[in-house]
Amino acid sequence: MLRTLRARTLIAFIAISLIGVVFISGAFKYAFEDCFSDYLDDKRATEVDRVTTFLEKEYAKHGKITGDSVDSMLPYQAMTESLFYRIYDSNGELVLDSTDLVREIAKLKDEQNDIQNYQDMDYTQETKKLTYAGEKIGTIEVNYHRGYEKGEFQFKTRINKYIAVSALGIFGLSFGLSFLFSNQLTAGLRRVKDAVQALSNNDMTVRVTRGKLTEEIQQVADAYNELADRLNNQQIIRKQFTADIAHELRTPITILKTQIEAFQDGIWQPTQERLANTHNELMRLVRMVNDLEKLLEAENPDITLNYAKVNANQTLGYINDHFYVDAKQKHLHLDLQLPEKPIYFDGDKDRFWQIMLNLVSNAVRYTPENGTISIKANETEDNVFITVEDDGIGIEPEDLPYIFDRFYRAEKSRARKTGGAGIGLAIVKALVQAHQGQINVQSTAGKGTRIIVQLPKDKGTSTT
Repeated sequence: MLRTLRARTLIAFIAISLIGVVFISGAFKYAFEDCFSDYLDDKRATEVDRVTTFLEKEYAKHGKITGDSVDSMLPYQAMTESLFYRIYDSNGELVLDSTDLVREIAKLKDEQNDIQNYQDMDYTQETKKLTYAGEKIGTIEVNYHRGYEKGEFQFKTRINKYIAVSALGIFGLSFGLSFLFSNQLTAGLRRVKDAVQALSNNDMTVRVTRGKLTEEIQQVADAYNELADRLNNQQIIRKQFTADIAHELRTPITILKTQIEAFQDGIWQPTQERLANTHNELMRLVRMVNDLEKLLEAENPDITLNYAKVNANQTLGYINDHFYVDAKQKHLHLDLQLPEKPIYFDGDKDRFWQIMLNLVSNAVRYTPENGTISIKANETEDNVFITVEDDGIGIEPEDLPYIFDRFYRAEKSRARKTGGAGIGLAIVKALVQAHQGQINVQSTAGKGTRIIVQLPKDKGTSTT
């Protein structure tokens, strides 16, 4: 149980709450006791000052510090304030003593069990001078103990009890809130976990809804949903590719089988034209196998690039010449736009040729007669940009995110007629990324497509 994020989060919140409650309760208890002690000290000092002033006034009236009023005041102080006095005259003679009232005070307070405690208490003494007209008239000695009186102790105990009850209440509330918060915090992760488990069981229909999720969990949910969409699309593509490749292989193999059997049975005479048709079907199979090999090689993360200084102008010129005949047969116009100063970059010349061969081949294949294909090159301080643009059939918006996926073909029926198995652009993307470059597509259905390849000039750097 403690291995789950929910349990660990709950325990962490509870631990933090407990530490906070203990700290605050302890601080409040300490502050209360400190303030309460200060209050008792101030109250005691006030009473002592009041008694001192009273004695000095009595001396001013009667010329002595004894009398009936003084005799009645000292027991009152002992009874109500637990202050016991010894009063000395100017000669140091003891004239009044209320410290012997400890036992009687205990009896009056009905604290028979505490009489011995009263007598055994550790008393503190403070001495103050009694003066009149600047002359010393005597000394007052006050005796009290530092501990709490029974009433004071009971008051302090009640306050501490309230603090403890409040702390328990706050801790209980914190526990409940921690439970709710940890449950809410991990609810989104549990939904993502359930979706991932469904995906691991090959159920690609489950998606994580974004409602009431935290922003971070929403990002995880969006990433999962995007992954599930792409995996689902890849699965569809693989199934479609299996059907397509079976058809692509079956057709030339069937034709080859039929033609060879016809030659063997003497039904067909091996004329030059018939042998050429048989050879074309065989080459169709060879091209398909070669494309698959190129794709596997391009997508290999350990692909080796033979870096050298590549003259982009020269390679693009060769590409233009390579497709001259094909373009002329379809009445296409090839528009090669190159800067006067040659553009150089660090790259693999053969791989760059392969990239451009696939891009221009696609443009020729999907551009109708009398169309135009433009090949442009330009550069910045750090990057080289190659653009292949046509005014062909274009790509539907829903197909754009997937055109670089393996075996994806936007129009299955037309793609089969025009040749290819949807591998060329996957090869292009893999080779561009191997060069630490980027490739972007802009297309409008029925109007044409623009593909921009961005490659870094220097080896080891990446485009940004």
